[in-house]
Amino acid sequence: MQFDSEADLLRQICPGIDGLMLEDNGYRGTFLPSVWEQLPEREAFLAHLKQKACLPASYWSDTLKVSRYTVESF
Repeated sequence: MQFDSEADLLRQICPGIDGLMLEDNGYRGTFLPSVWEQLPEREAFLAHLKQKACLPASYWSDTLKVSRYTVESF
């Protein structure tokens, strides 16, 4: 994903649809789209994903990389 700020990133995320993979400086974490059921707010979803990657919830860096994906459930 391409974004200029955390606010820009949050605007681009589609709750309930996007899974996210976050990585920066050797730290990495991912949440499947199903996690939206427990964390329906964009800010909470991203903050918990950062914590899963062993980063502070308030962490931000210009080198942060975020990828989104969808899944197909059977």
